[in-house]
Amino acid sequence: MGRQLLAASLVLLGFTGIIVICALPMWKVSAFVGSNILTARVFWEGLWMNCVLLSTGNMQCKVYNTILALSQNLQVSRALICISLAAGGVGIVLMVIGARATNFYRDNQYAKIRCGISAGVVYIIAGVLCLIAVSWSAQGIIVGFYSPTATDAMRDIGKTQNMDLKLSEDLQAARAMVVIAIVAGVTGIMLAFVGGKCTHFVPNEESKAKIAIAGGIMFIISGLLVLIPVCWITNGIIRDFYNPALVDAQRRELGASLYIGWACTGLLFLGGGLLCNSCPPKDDSPYHVTYSQVKSVDSSKAYL
Repeated sequence: MGRQLLAASLVLLGFTGIIVICALPMWKVSAFVGSNILTARVFWEGLWMNCVLLSTGNMQCKVYNTILALSQNLQVSRALICISLAAGGVGIVLMVIGARATNFYRDNQYAKIRCGISAGVVYIIAGVLCLIAVSWSAQGIIVGFYSPTATDAMRDIGKTQNMDLKLSEDLQAARAMVVIAIVAGVTGIMLAFVGGKCTHFVPNEESKAKIAIAGGIMFIISGLLVLIPVCWITNGIIRDFYNPALVDAQRRELGASLYIGWACTGLLFLGGGLLCNSCPPKDDSPYHVTYSQVKSVDSSKAYL
């Protein structure tokens, strides 16, 4: 039971981190290099909005009006994060059902174990998806930082006049994947809770363990969905950072969301793996010995 509680704590922490990176507009930030060191504005780019922080301390944000102009890595990263959230939600459900402390499948321990293992696998997948999204976005930012082709990468998103905000494809994909990862994480939490040893949702211990395993699978899926966009964004950032065709104002650095995404991916993988390691209780006497009833001997036939 202690191992399941530890796994539940880890996956809940990782799932919370996925939600944070999905909402936090810090996937791409302004790079302070060259003539951009003395800039009075700091630009932040996220999966859902862009923000500008002025030297006065004021911040202005605007939600993206379209997703068609997103860069490829941001599009994929958003999709992976959304899928990771969805997988995490499924993993929560499986973890709750497969927990030994719940009453789900109390009479069937094997079904409970399957739910727990499924929850662990789902959370591992969610962590991998989150890691891919964050790493991909980071790579795209770094590559674009040094790209010599772009002429004007300073996005005046803090101005009051109306303008169409262009979200890169990598951020689009990252946003979608983070959202799905959150949904998957919620599902995994529910499954882990149902399959927990301290709950009584399922009376069968075997079914309870299966539900916990299912919750772990959902957590793994959620981690995968977060890993994919994070790695994608990271790759794009690194590629642009060393692109000589880009000016200093166009270069981006790794935002805090990418580091949080990597940490969340590790937590989801670890928690999902612990949930997938749930096993049904073994019987103390696996071999059942049957005894035949002793037949009484007739006293008249005992002696001749």
